Formats: sequence, structure tokens, C-alpha cells
Amino acid sequence: MTDSEDFDPEELAKELTDETLAEFSRLLGRNLSDEISDSGLQNAYDEAERIVGELDALIEPDMDESEIDEIGEFMLKEYNRFSARILGIEDADIDSLEGLQAVLETIDSALEQLCTQIDTLGYSEYYDAIDELVTLIIEDENSQQHLETVISSLEEIGEAKLQRIFTRLDRDMEFIIENPEIQSEKTATEYLRMYERCCEQFKTLSPFVIYSANVIMGKTGNIEDRLNDNLGTLIVMCSKRERLKLFVKQIDNDIRNAVAHDDFLIDPIDKNVEFSVSEDIETWSYTQIRERVVEARCVALSLFVFPFLLQHRENVRAVDELLQKE
Repeated sequence: MTDSEDFDPEELAKELTDETLAEFSRLLGRNLSDEISDSGLQNAYDEAERIVGELDALIEPDMDESEIDEIGEFMLKEYNRFSARILGIEDADIDSLEGLQAVLETIDSALEQLCTQIDTLGYSEYYDAIDELVTLIIEDENSQQHLETVISSLEEIGEAKLQRIFTRLDRDMEFIIENPEIQSEKTATEYLRMYERCCEQFKTLSPFVIYSANVIMGKTGNIEDRLNDNLGTLIVMCSKRERLKLFVKQIDNDIRNAVAHDDFLIDPIDKNVEFSVSEDIETWSYTQIRERVVEARCVALSLFVFPFLLQHRENVRAVDELLQKE
């Protein structure tokens, strides 16, 4: 039995509830906490506290494998009940593992929307590459270990930063749709600032796919080391991996630096931008700017989706295995 002095069930329940809400908010692209009343949120806390209490009552020292499996099934069912309520799934059979599939289908739908968004912009190859990488990891015998490494390292980035990335990606999509052409200096500048953000997002998110590609190739490596690498190093590492080299086609460290330091000149007459790069001048037309930035944005969004898609696919696999045992 877990020592009651080791943890506070009420505090743990609140933390688990807040984390669950945050995960679904990022996935669905809206702040679910704002959509739940104070009484509804308190009910969620109470429900989570009940789950924690029941789990504590189930855990005993020296449990055998079958008993551990029973606890795993209990947690999946309770996750189903809680998630169904958060997602507003009224027709889910929340007392069965089959009901959990309704929750997973809702998550599938949210991920499919992101895939469609990338496809609409004309760069489906990036999401396809992420999808293939996730599939290979899930098929690996140590998939759960890899997932835990990715998720724990993702936490080091911080929820606030991830939320900002997602929010900016969403706003960027609106800007792209509203500005199919660059017709002013102001619009050109905004696209360049978007490019700078995409490069920074690449720097933040690419370590997870580099680590995962290494896992697939049987290589060792510490993902924490990659989190501290600069953009130039990460670009080189991706370019040397067949599975990842497409992600750096439009990620240019020199151009990013020129934009970040305002070391560029917009020519509204010839409709191009000149960048100072290593004492030389590189010129992009307005058309090239939009095309390259839109593609870079699809790169960033695909990389953002990767850890969530990996976690989702692992959950689906776990539920399928439990259903096969029933």
C-alpha cells in the first residue's frame, strides 16, 4: 500500500487534471480551461481525486504481472471516463475499453485537421515523414521507453513555450490565408518575421526527431545534448540523416540571422529582399519569400505534431492489445 504521507491525493488529483486539460488544449487548439465553469472544474478535480484514491487502494507490494495488468486496464478505463467528459463525448460508453476508442477517434480527428492544414498548403511530405517515423518507433520493441524519453524531454521545454509555439503557428496560418501574395513592405516584413520564428521552432523541436531517427538506426545518443545545440548544428545533423534531410530544405541559418539582426533591405520597386550573408548579398523575390516561408511553416508544424502523434499512437496500440485480451 502506498504510504499516505508520501503524497497528497487532492494535490496530485489537481495536478493530473490540469495536465490533462493542458494536453488536450494544445492538441485541439483551444483553451479548454476557459470553457469549463468553476463548478465543472471542481467536479473534474473531485473525479480525479477519486481515481487516485481507488488506485492507491489497488496497489500492493510484490504484485504479480496479472495484477499489474489489471491496474493498467483500470487506469485506461478511468482515463477514458475523464477524457470523454473533457472532450464532450456524450455517446461514449465510458465504462468500457471500447469507449476509450471514441476518445482516441476524437484525437485522431484533431490530428487529421493538422495534417489537412499542411496538405492544403501543398507540403504533405513533411507530415508523411513524421507519420512514417512514428510508425517505425511504435513497431520497435522498446517503443514505450522511447516515448517516455521524448515526453520527459518535452517537459524540459516547458508548457508555456509549447503553448506559444502552437498559438503562433495558428496565427501564422491565418496570416498566410489572408495574404496569398506579398504586395507591400509591411507584408514582406511580417513573412520574414514568420520565417525567423519557424527557424526558432525548428531549433526547439528538431532534437526529438533527430533522437528518434537515431533510435531507428540503432544509434545511441542523449536527447538532452541536442536540446542545447544551436540551429546550425541541428541543420547539419538533419541533413546527414536520410529520413530527415527534407526538413532542412528551407531552414537557412544565415538568412535567419540576417532577419533576426535586421540585416536585410526590402526593395518595393523590384519586389525583392536583399540579405547580408557572410559579406555577400543573397536576394529573394517576394514570391520566393512567401513560398519558402510557407514551406518552413509546414516543417515547424509537422515537428510540433510529432511527440503528440507518437503518444497518441502508443495509446492506441496499448488499447488494442487490451481489447485483444478480452
